[in-house]
Amino acid sequence: MKSTAKISLFLFLFSLPFGVIGCSEKGPAEKLGQKIDNVIEKAGPAQTAGQKIDASLEKTGAAIDDAAKKTGAAIQEAAEKTNEKLESAAEKAGQKVNAAVEGTKEVIRDLVKE
Repeated sequence: MKSTAKISLFLFLFSLPFGVIGCSEKGPAEKLGQKIDNVIEKAGPAQTAGQKIDASLEKTGAAIDDAAKKTGAAIQEAAEKTNEKLESAAEKAGQKVNAAVEGTKEVIRDLVKE
């Protein structure tokens, strides 16, 4: 080995323990990173709960949409049936009014003849 390589290896091996010792204390960035990790760990259950709430809201919204569609269809059907019954009742009422008018005409004709 060349002397430069030996010196470099010696310096590296000599400085290695100091590097390990120097890294035992946490710096401000590392402390901040630890705090962020702690917040993320604590947020885990809240995030899971939030996801469950979101899923529940989606299911509830879908159920409300489905119920609204069914209710709308039922209202439409009821309106159509009511309209049919009203038309039928109006036709029957019209027939009875016409019959009453014809009956009144006959009575008037009979009275006029007398």
